[in-house]
Order: sequence, then C-alpha cells, then structure tokens
Amino acid sequence: MLHRLLMRLAHGLGNPALLMTLLMVSGLFGTWRLLESTIAQSDQGYVQLTGGLLERSLLKQRNTLGHNLTEYNSWDDMYRAVSSPTLDTEWLHTNLTGSIYRTLNIQLGVITDASGKPLYAVRNGAIEEAPTLPLPFTALQWQRLVRMTARYDPRGSEGYPTTIFKDTAPNPLTRQKEPRLLMLAVQRIVPENEEPRSALPARYLLFAKDIDPALLEEIAGDLRLAHLQLDYASAPPSTSAIAVKGQEGEPLAYLSWQQELPGDHLQASLLPRALVLLLLLTAIALLLLRVSRQLTLRHQRTTERLISQGQVLRELVAERQDKSEPLDAYLKLLCQKLAITLDAARVSVWRYQPDHQALVCLTGVDRDAGHHFSGALLQFSDHPDYFTALHEERYLCASHVATDPRLSSMQDYLLENTIRSILDAAVTLAGIHYGVICVEDHKRRAAWHPDEINFICSSADVVALVMESGARLQAEGELHRHSYYDRFTGLPNRARLLMQLDELAMNRSEAPIFGCLILALDGLPNINELYGHDHGDQVILQLCERLGRLAEPGELVARVAENRFCLILFGKDESSINRRVNAITETLNLPVDVNAQLISARANAGLALFPQDSKEPLRLLEHAELAMQISRNSLNGGWVRFHEEMSADWHRRHLLVNELRQAIGSRHLFLCYQPYHELKTRRTRGAEALLRWHHPQHGLISPGEFIPLAEDSGVIVPLGEWVLREACQQAAKWRQGPQPDFTISVNVSLLQLEDPHFADLVAGILATAHLPPSALELEVTETLALRQSGSIEENIRRLKSLGVSLAIDDFGTGYASFSYLRRFPAEKIKIDKQFLDQVPDNHQDAAIVRMIVAMGHSLGAVVTGEGIENERQLAFLGEIGCDYAQGFHLSKPLEQHAMSRYLAQTAAPAPRGQQTPSTL
Repeated sequence: MLHRLLMRLAHGLGNPALLMTLLMVSGLFGTWRLLESTIAQSDQGYVQLTGGLLERSLLKQRNTLGHNLTEYNSWDDMYRAVSSPTLDTEWLHTNLTGSIYRTLNIQLGVITDASGKPLYAVRNGAIEEAPTLPLPFTALQWQRLVRMTARYDPRGSEGYPTTIFKDTAPNPLTRQKEPRLLMLAVQRIVPENEEPRSALPARYLLFAKDIDPALLEEIAGDLRLAHLQLDYASAPPSTSAIAVKGQEGEPLAYLSWQQELPGDHLQASLLPRALVLLLLLTAIALLLLRVSRQLTLRHQRTTERLISQGQVLRELVAERQDKSEPLDAYLKLLCQKLAITLDAARVSVWRYQPDHQALVCLTGVDRDAGHHFSGALLQFSDHPDYFTALHEERYLCASHVATDPRLSSMQDYLLENTIRSILDAAVTLAGIHYGVICVEDHKRRAAWHPDEINFICSSADVVALVMESGARLQAEGELHRHSYYDRFTGLPNRARLLMQLDELAMNRSEAPIFGCLILALDGLPNINELYGHDHGDQVILQLCERLGRLAEPGELVARVAENRFCLILFGKDESSINRRVNAITETLNLPVDVNAQLISARANAGLALFPQDSKEPLRLLEHAELAMQISRNSLNGGWVRFHEEMSADWHRRHLLVNELRQAIGSRHLFLCYQPYHELKTRRTRGAEALLRWHHPQHGLISPGEFIPLAEDSGVIVPLGEWVLREACQQAAKWRQGPQPDFTISVNVSLLQLEDPHFADLVAGILATAHLPPSALELEVTETLALRQSGSIEENIRRLKSLGVSLAIDDFGTGYASFSYLRRFPAEKIKIDKQFLDQVPDNHQDAAIVRMIVAMGHSLGAVVTGEGIENERQLAFLGEIGCDYAQGFHLSKPLEQHAMSRYLAQTAAPAPRGQQTPSTL
C-alpha cells in the first residue's frame, strides 16, 4: 500500500503542472510565514519601545518630584527652621502647608530626623504637627534611603534620589486596605550656599506622590495608549506590560496597557495583495506550461529530424565504402536521399571547373517533376555576390529568395524554376573549395532550422571526400602540420618539441647529455606598438632564421609561445653547452634590420640539462621555463642555469604573492610608525609609516622579502594605496590631538608613480581623511628620483601643485649627482644609515655626511639622518646643521596605540598666539 502511494506521488510530481503548482503554493506559503514572523518581530519591537517610553515617563515623574523637593530642602530659612532641637512650627505653618498637595499633587511631605522619626508632616493637604502615622517603610528601608541620599548632592546638581514604594491605604468607599504605589523623593535639608553645620542635628525632607489613575491617565495621554493601569498580582494575559521595580530591583506591580499594533494593519493590507499575487503566479504558471509544451513538441520534432539525418549520413558513408559504383550513380542516390530527408523539391550537386571561375551541375533531382538533370553552368563573373557568400560563410541560407540581395543576379533562374527558398552548402576540404550542394524548394519557408543547416554542411563534407579521394591525404597532412607545427614560422610547436624530447630521453646512446634552452623575446608588445605588427612579425621571423643557423645538425628549434622559443642543444659536457648558450644569447641580442630600421630585442634564456636536472621531458621543459622566468626578473638579464632550489623558491614566491594579495585590508597587515625629531628643539615633528606583515603560519615576514615580491607582481599598487589611506587617516587623528603640526611620511614605488591617476588618488585620499596636503610627505628612492618618465614627471608636477612634499630616501646609495638633484623637486633628503654608522669616529664618512647636508641645504631641502643609534651620532648631526634625526636611539617603530602614547608624552604646547591648524 505504501509502495503504491509513493509510486503515485512520484508519477504526479513528474507532471509539470502539478509540480509548478506545488512550488508556487509552497513558495507563497513560505513567504506568508516569513511575513508573519517579520510582523510579529516588528510588533514585539514596538511593544518594547512603548515599554521603554513608559519607563522613561515614570522616571520623568520621579525626577519632577525630586526637583520639587529640592525647591524646599535647599533653603536657608528651611534649614534654620528645622535644624534647631525644637522645630520652628510657626515658620513651617506658613511655608510648608497644604499647598504642596493642591499645587504639586504631593500626598505626603514629612520632615524626619536621622533615624526616620516623623517630626512634621503634611498628609493629603492637612498639617500634622505631631505625626502619629508611621512612614510607609521599615527602619532598614529608611537606612537604605539615607545611604542613597548620601550619594547625591542635596542641591540637585547630580540628580535626585528617588524610588518607588509599595504601601497599603484604606479605600475611601469600601474602607478596605488596598495596595498602592508611591513615588518617593528624600533629601537632607541643607543651606543654599554653604555646608550644613556638624553641630546641628540632621533633618530630612521626604515627598511622596501616589501613582494614581489620574497620573496614569496623564502618561497614557502623552503616549497615546489605551487602558493604562496598575496590576499588583500579574499582568492581564491579553495586554502588554512592564514591571515597576522597587528600591532593590524587585517587581512591585505591573503596568499594563492596550494598543493597536502596526502589524495588524500591515497584515490586513498584505492579504489581498497576496491573493492577487497568487492569481498572477497562477496565470504565469499556465503561460509557462503552455510555452513548455510548445518547446517540448518542437524539441521532439527536432530530435526526429536529427535521428533521420544521422541515419542518412551513415547510409551515405556506408554506401560509398561498400560499393564501387560510379560517382554519378552515387551522387544521384545522395540527391534523392537529401530531398526526402529535407522535404525539398530539388537537390543538386555542382562542381568547380579547374579554373574555379564557374560551377557545373554534375547531377540533380526534381521530386515534383520526377526526373534528374545535369550540365547547367554558373559563371563566377555573372554572380559574384552568390560566390562570395559561399566562400565567406560556408553556406547560403535564404527563406525568401526574392528579397535576398545575394541572389539578385539569379532571379531569372529562380523564377523559371519557381524557387522560393534555397539552402546551399559549399563542398570544401582542407580549405579547398570543390563545389556546392544546392537544396531548393517551391514553397517559402519560415526559416531553415539549424539542424538542417548542419545536415547539409555534413553532407557537403561527405561529397568532398567522395569527389576527391586524394584530398584525404592532403587533409591528414594539414592536420599533422596544424597539430605539430607553428602556422606562422613553420617551426615545430610545443607538442612536437615534447615528442622530440621523449625520443631523446628514450635513446640515451645518441645524446647522453643535452640541454633544453628556452628563450623569451622581451619587449615584443612595445615593438608592435611603436613600429606596427608587421615589423614585430619580421623581428620574429629573422630571430627564427638566426636560431636555425645557430642550431647544429640533429638539434631542434621550436616555437612554444608567441614570443618564446626552445632550442635542443647537444654537447659533450655541461661546459660545452654553456659556451654555446653564451654565443647564442649574444647573437640573438644583436639588433634586427627591418626595412632599414635597426630594432633591438632583448632575449632572456633559461637552460636545463638532461639528465642532471630531470629525466622527464615535460619536467625538463618546465625547469628551463622557470630558469627563463628568473632571468627575466634579474636586473642583469642574460641567461640562467636551472638549479633545484629555484623550484622551491619560485613556488614560495608565488604562494607569498597570492597570500599578500589576499591579506590587503585584513588584520594581518598593519602599520608601524617611526618618529623623527627636529634636532634644534628635540620635538617630534612626524613619523614614517612602515608596513608590517604578520603571516598566520610564518609569523612576521620581513619587508625586505615581501616588498620586492609585491613590486615584481604588481601587488604593490593596491598595497601602496592601502598603506597611503591608512597612514593619512591615522595622521589626521593625531593632528586633531596632541600634535597639530604632525607630518606623515609614506614610501611610494615606481609602479605607483607611473600610474597616470596616482595624483588623483592621493588628492582623493587626503580629502577623505581631512588631511592637509602639507601634512603628507611621499618618499622615493634615489634611483626612482632619477628615473625619467612622462607619467612620473606629470604626477610629480601635480603632487607639487597640490602641496604634497617629496623626499629622497636612502640618499647616497645610488648614483645621483648634483645636476640630477637640481632637476628633482625634493623638499627633504634622507641620508642612508650606512654613512652614519661610523660617525663621528670615521672621518671619511663624517666628511661625506657634511657634504650631503651642505648640498641639501644649497638646494633648499631639509636633511634627515636615518638609523641614529647613539647620542654621539645625534650630537654630530646637530653640530653640522642637520635638520632632523630618526633611529632606534630616539624610538623604534611603534604600533598605532604605542605611537599615540608616545606623541602624548612628547607633545609640547604650541607657542602663544599660534593656532592649531584645522583639517580640510
């Protein structure tokens, strides 16, 4: 029984209409449940908000009571009237009367001593000179009240000590005692402007006010609530409520109310819309079902046509293989089968004449007339549009021949044979055109189906094989050439190279040792851009000729990529192969003469030897390519011999680059700040932002390792942007604090300065961080400062006009001259640490430092000494007039919080009359 039920359900779910209906109902039900849950959460939040407002209203009432109390307890006359051992009742009768009940609605006003004993009371507007009724709390509760008042200023400057008490009082109608809640404010009676005298006894003033229906009605009116009431047992189940808590946080009663929730309106308004949506989805489902059925029928018809077409193609191929009948008989059979399969009136096969200037009809069939025809001639010169279309697109498809411009010259032929739609396919093989298969129909077709077009093109391929048996060998040759040889240069490709390496590795007797030399032509995109792709092609061809002349008999030259070649070198030993590689790279680096223009193209190379580096051909080739990549990254260029440690280093470099790219913006990258001091004043004037990377597995990675990787891979661009943005935002915060003239220094790389939008990026970051441009200093290396580039010069010009300062870092390590520095607009020169390590003891280094300081000052730049490690170096820099100093002797690089503490400790007050610069 269960099995049949499951089978019936599975069969029902196979029905698209039922499945779609279930999906719609489930989706709509789930959406409605989600809306109900959202509405319930919204109503709950609304109730919580109302409860918070009620608590604030009660607190406001308590504060008002405390404020009224302060009007009496902080009063010189009151203090004199009650502080003596005997109360001045005459004064109290005049000033603390029933008016507090009538005007302030205070049910109870009591003056007590320190133990809580009532001395004078005004209860419900009536004065009690000798109060007999006890206060609504115990002695222990009174002591808590006294301790509470001790925490507040009696004059109300720190708020008011108030609380809520639960009491019982007789009902005026029933005379039965009923619970009630009192808002209570108590405070010691003190003089207005002086401290109370310790010799006089302490007196306290207490005000109590009922939370009665009138007060609840007032609160409900302010909050627009209905039926706001107090319940002492528990809150009614159908209402919203909050607990009113006492002095110790215990619930004394429940404040309940009724209100109209926004979710009720929302649910009422969404229900009709949900019904409309259900109707709309139903209509869409019916429409989709109808379209699905039409597509299914169309797919079935297409499948039937494909099965029929595949069967015909198999029969045509088998017919030609199994029988040796004449070509004419085979083509007649083919035309007959095609006409029946495509339901066409006429099908014919045409062949090009030897001069390819005309088509002649070999055979054709007319199903309506019931006969075959042949011999017609179609000249290329008479119908150029028709022939051009077949050569360019392989087939010509026309559903309405009268309006097709490609057939305008053939209208007489089409009218004569009442042809209204045609489908022609070129008979081609290995790029050579042999003829045409022409399918013609007397009726107009809405469109030729894609499967019909594929079928006639496949039939044309079969005809091509039949018409020229020798074309198969030619096609196989072409396929072999395309698979194993480069089309442009004619050299063996990567697949043929691996085959040759396999043969050499298997036959060790012919070449016991050989080298795999990979050569990469750098700068080819620049050549194409400067001289054009034709010149670039000529450069490649001439280099291929050079390689061919350099190769010895039996060696193979292959092209493995657009600008990459491989040469298999034979030799007696490793040294002989190395000598040949030197000669080959020197020859390839010679300029190439292209149309009387000498074009230089640098070739980088990598060499791997068999069997030392690998016995596997593919691994040998990969090792050579790895060595070539390392040579491309080398400043010296040339060629590189593979070593096993290169592979591990290369993989580590790639892994670190990928992890560094993912670490941008995460907590693993952070900035440290090393401050620099002004030597004259010993004040901190700014700091240099230094990037640090805490790798999750490897710990702290040195910047000397990951910064070059970032520059080589291009990651330095987004990394530098992140550093610049973080440093500027932090500098803006410090300028608003203890260091209003703080300057931040950030290192920039060549790739950043070559970006034409770098100056715009800096301007945007400064504006976002609200940092003045004068507070930013960009540091470049000495080598970068001397580099000439249009993009770099334009960026420097725009940065200078913006107001950003430039500094030359590590000065003295490069090859800068005085004339170069005159052209580079640097405001600061930073002396490299290696010149300061031995000063002032080393007289030669001291003289160099003096010269750099003098040269910087003569150019109008300030000078900073880096790497200061002791007081003697600091004193020396001060003596020779150096402006700033930076190093571990002053401070090591500090993280953000440590740097903030450092600035707070070293901050100096600004000179009188000097205003703190404001941010932009």
